[in-house]
Amino acid sequence: LKARLKFHGESVDPTGGHCPCGPRPQWSVVAAKMARASLDLTSGITDLSSRIALKMMFAQFGEVSACWIPPLENRVKERAFVKFNRPEAAQAALDACKGGQIFLDGVQVAAEWRLTPGKTQDSRDFDAKGSNLLSSR
Repeated sequence: LKARLKFHGESVDPTGGHCPCGPRPQWSVVAAKMARASLDLTSGITDLSSRIALKMMFAQFGEVSACWIPPLENRVKERAFVKFNRPEAAQAALDACKGGQIFLDGVQVAAEWRLTPGKTQDSRDFDAKGSNLLSSR
C-alpha cells in the first residue's frame, strides 16, 4: 500500500509513486504515534507543583523528554503535560494515574492521552535533562 499525504483535504502522493525507499507514512499517523508518548495532566497540579517534582515523579516509568506546568495565572485554562521518549513509558504512567497510584505534593494526579499536537518548539518544550531542568520555570 502506498501512503498518501493530505493537502487541503485531497489525497496526494508526494513521490508520484516512484519512491525507491518504499511508502512514506502519513503525517497524521506519525503525529498520532508521537502523541501516544505524551500525557495531559487533567488534575493534581496545584499552586505548589513544580516541574522538577513532576519530572522526577514520572521518570520512574521511563525517560521524560519534556514536561511543562502552566504559569500560576494560567493553570485553570491550560493543562500541564509530560512527554516520554517511549510510548511504553507513557502507557505505564497513564495506567498508574488511572489506577490512582500517582500523587504529587499529596494530591492525586489524573492524566489522559495528549490529543492535540504540541505547541511549536519554544522555551517551554525542551530536553528536560541535567542542569537545564533547574534553569527552567
